[in-house]
Amino acid sequence: MIHIITGPPCGGKSTYIGKHAKRGDLIVDYDELAMTLGCAEKWNPVGIVQRATQKARAAAIKAATNNPKAESWIIQSRLSEELRKEYESLGAEIVEIDPGKETCIERAKRDGRPKNIFLAIEGWYAGKKGGSMKTKEFNVQYKDEGTGSIEGYASTWIRKADSWGDVVAKGAFTKTLKERWNGGKGIPFIWSHQIDNLDSFIGTAEADEDEKGLHFVATFDDTEQAQKVRQLYKDGRLRKFSFAYDVKEAGVVTLDDNSKANELRELDLYEISAVTVPANDDAGVVDVKSGRRNSKADEDKLKEAIKLIQEVLGEIEEGDPEGGEDDPEGNAGAKDRKGSNPKKEALLDFIKNI
Repeated sequence: MIHIITGPPCGGKSTYIGKHAKRGDLIVDYDELAMTLGCAEKWNPVGIVQRATQKARAAAIKAATNNPKAESWIIQSRLSEELRKEYESLGAEIVEIDPGKETCIERAKRDGRPKNIFLAIEGWYAGKKGGSMKTKEFNVQYKDEGTGSIEGYASTWIRKADSWGDVVAKGAFTKTLKERWNGGKGIPFIWSHQIDNLDSFIGTAEADEDEKGLHFVATFDDTEQAQKVRQLYKDGRLRKFSFAYDVKEAGVVTLDDNSKANELRELDLYEISAVTVPANDDAGVVDVKSGRRNSKADEDKLKEAIKLIQEVLGEIEEGDPEGGEDDPEGNAGAKDRKGSNPKKEALLDFIKNI
């Protein structure tokens, strides 16, 4: 039988498995896998160890689901309804371990867990049914130049209610950026608000408020998931951002068109996410930097350069105006090289400006 052990970070999932699993059972525990594969800092695998751990975990889960009658124990912090139904269809037992938020935080402090674990604990409880954490999404616009980061707006001050009837007041993030995020540094950049799933952390963002809204620059981690998300933005297949928050202060406001909206005046920011579902069409990507492939703009430039090169080479094959059979020494062209071949000069100027 497959046993799915779910619950918040530091909830005691590994301890539960240790008490109930038998020798020879398959145990899928991300933290234990990471340590086995050489994690230098406990609970915080990075680089090749992180990538190897993620692949090993996925392979182990596949082995378990392919043989559901074998005894397997899988730690899964949070279950989506879809995943829950999938496991239940295999006859899996689902056990939730929930000792309470304060207990989890105390355990994290005692064990010296990294900062993102505390955020994941908050996220697990805030995202639980009846929790207070909310999310808000924004469409994006695409621009690419190149180096492994993404720049955009997670929220704007536009005075037009979104699909939830909200507008965000200018300065709504001032306090949370200062107090929670040390002036806007070290904000988690996550895939689809899976704040309690450490595999979903795809980078780190720095944010500030400007005249348009909550501006941020996020650096992608060097992981398979992070780079896949970066490529999806680069290709235009992802075009949205979102942020997770709690409302600290809000009130009804009348907009310029005399319509009413709920104005969010002070927000507690948890994270910024790459998402697929929009709520507001105004915020977006300013820049996606890859550091791995040429951008669409670069590709267009290269195509133009190739076209110019082909045209110049074509003229040379037909007979170089600066030399050739009638002028074996090339002296005729030497008298007036500049401007003698406008396509060549255009090509040289173009190359200088690439």
